[in-house]
Amino acid sequence: MPSHERLIILVSLTIVGLVLALVIKSPPEWLLVPVLTSMVWIGTDGVIRAHPKFRPQPFPQHLTFWILPTSLILGASLLLPKIATSYELLGGVFATALLLAATVILQSLTLESEEEFLRRARFGLHFATYLIALSLFSGLYSIDLALIPSILWTALISFFLTIELLQEHHVDIVRAWLCAASVGLVLGETRWALSYWPLSGLNGGVFLLLIFYLATGLIHSHLVNRLTKGTIIEFAVVTALGFAFLLGLRPW
Repeated sequence: MPSHERLIILVSLTIVGLVLALVIKSPPEWLLVPVLTSMVWIGTDGVIRAHPKFRPQPFPQHLTFWILPTSLILGASLLLPKIATSYELLGGVFATALLLAATVILQSLTLESEEEFLRRARFGLHFATYLIALSLFSGLYSIDLALIPSILWTALISFFLTIELLQEHHVDIVRAWLCAASVGLVLGETRWALSYWPLSGLNGGVFLLLIFYLATGLIHSHLVNRLTKGTIIEFAVVTALGFAFLLGLRPW
């Protein structure tokens, strides 16, 4: 079956699965989330393997194709139940499906050999990664979750999303995973510190996103040998502006 047909099936099943997870209350909707996540995992793998230029890769590298789609579904599962009206909820479901399709298409483009395809695909995937990170961080802040599990989930999410951001053909996979682990540790500690500061779900998610952006940006620049004084200032200024915007938001 061609990859585009597999993608259509994946997106269609995702829409149905999200609607069922939001509508069905018995059994608990959380029983459907692992099933839906596993389905997206398997479906994404099928789409990637059906690409004409796909070549078998070591498991750590092949794992990176699953990170964004499954993270997107987890983020949607956390945020969509917070939407009040049915029209907005339906829009959120279709927006999630479209973002899933765009993410898988961009991942397929990374299999192309042309540098222009690779550059544009990586830019789009970076944008999607930060957007998904915001949804996951905000979602974890919004649900009634104990501090220790929240810290662990924040660290784990940061670890896997950093792996996605550090994908480069000339970056050693071991170094990338070690750097991702350090980012996860930093974000986990940040979540612990934020437990003493009452923030709303969105504000807490934005705070974590800014730290995540700063850490991953500096580490990525270091790994590709582009870390200069100007780069450090650039990331610091963007992060500072983000915090200034966050401080201006109310209510806390």
